[in-house]
Amino acid sequence: MWRTKAHLGCLLAWLVCTATALPQGRTLEQSLLAEDPSALAADAISQGDPPRGAVLFYQPYLACRKCHLGQPDAAPLGPSLLQYKDEPPRDVQLVESVLQPSKVIKKGFEPVSVITTDGQTLLGLVAQDTAEELVLRDPARDGKEVRLKKDAIEEVVPGKLSIMPSGQVNLLASRQQFLDLIRYLIEIRDGGPRRERELQPPAALFMARPLPEYEQHIDHAGMIADLDQQAFSRGESIYQRLCINCHGTHDRPGSLPASLLFAPGKFKTSSDPYTM
Repeated sequence: MWRTKAHLGCLLAWLVCTATALPQGRTLEQSLLAEDPSALAADAISQGDPPRGAVLFYQPYLACRKCHLGQPDAAPLGPSLLQYKDEPPRDVQLVESVLQPSKVIKKGFEPVSVITTDGQTLLGLVAQDTAEELVLRDPARDGKEVRLKKDAIEEVVPGKLSIMPSGQVNLLASRQQFLDLIRYLIEIRDGGPRRERELQPPAALFMARPLPEYEQHIDHAGMIADLDQQAFSRGESIYQRLCINCHGTHDRPGSLPASLLFAPGKFKTSSDPYTM
């Protein structure tokens, strides 16, 4: 599947160059939601490319692999995409689950908010619930289990939003990348672990590289001093397209309760530009 350096080079170039123009003022998510999901599923079958979709699936910034790949006990934050205890999702359901992750939350992956007697609020997935304790899988710590004694819990509130944040598709560059990703999901759904292994991309296409020497000594003061109204406008556009989905605004809550609400929240290491 991955035979030559030239092939890898083509894939790297594709990651950068597949962006296409969107209607003015629209995000990729908004454009895709305006389409018929059945048509998107059909286009994924006819136009999507599984190896390119695999590269996207493995990208750390999308976090798909961390939550969904492998057996359920190896991917505690999301259902397995390779083996199903019940009926496998249809193509259109895969499209909808990526575009609208909270539309249908699979049983066993419903989030809860736990308020403790000392005033803490914890978000997680219920791993175990006994008369003595509640065990949560913490999405903020890659599914690490948190054990809470029942007498330390004030309230348990079922969540209505998936821990998979909405707006993830805005991290993609284009409609074509979305079709590639859906086609990959269809391939591993139908082909199982064998097909997943065949499509697994080389680590060079998704592993983080060491920070180059020339980037280790950056003039942060100079960068901050150069920020102007145009920089603000560019940053605002990026925030409205991506960050707002999890971190919200003054008027709109974020979709992921575990994420810091930047507007009213406080950063752990203070909010001056240098520590940020």
